[in-house]
Amino acid sequence: MDSIVNFLGKFSHFYQEQSQVKKIISDTVQKINGLSIPETAIEVKQEIIRLRVHPAILNEILLHKTTLLMEIEKQTKKKYRIIGLS
Repeated sequence: MDSIVNFLGKFSHFYQEQSQVKKIISDTVQKINGLSIPETAIEVKQEIIRLRVHPAILNEILLHKTTLLMEIEKQTKKKYRIIGLS
């Protein structure tokens, strides 16, 4: 039974880490662009950030892409790329 708990604990850690990254991304976009993006519209897979937002909002975010990525890298210690999906 203990081995199952350890195994499932790995997934819990992964979920918490992804949730923290989504929160950082959402807060950073809010701070730099003044746009509120719900965490449900953000998908993080490996080092790729996918944003499921309206094309006009995505365009505003991509205008400040370099600044956003630098700020996210400072907070997470990882390099990410932004890919937008509408």
